[in-house]
Amino acid sequence: MQHRVRRLWLGLSALILGSALAPGLGAQTFPDRPIKLVVPFGAGSAVDTIARALAAQASEQIGQPIQIDNRTGANGIIAAEAVAR
Repeated sequence: MQHRVRRLWLGLSALILGSALAPGLGAQTFPDRPIKLVVPFGAGSAVDTIARALAAQASEQIGQPIQIDNRTGANGIIAAEAVAR
């Protein structure tokens, strides 16, 4: 029974502490630099055209530029490695 009460108090104190620190976190702007969208198909392809259209709309909505990075080859593995890095 004492363990449950102790856990309850620890949980409540963590919640109160977290909520006290949360207003400072809201001041950060995200994203603070241009976003890179990696497309695993060549420039001019249908997927690239759609990605560019979506990036233009998203860029207007979030107010941040979106750069398209075409990484072709190896059935998308090159693009996946670029994203992983």
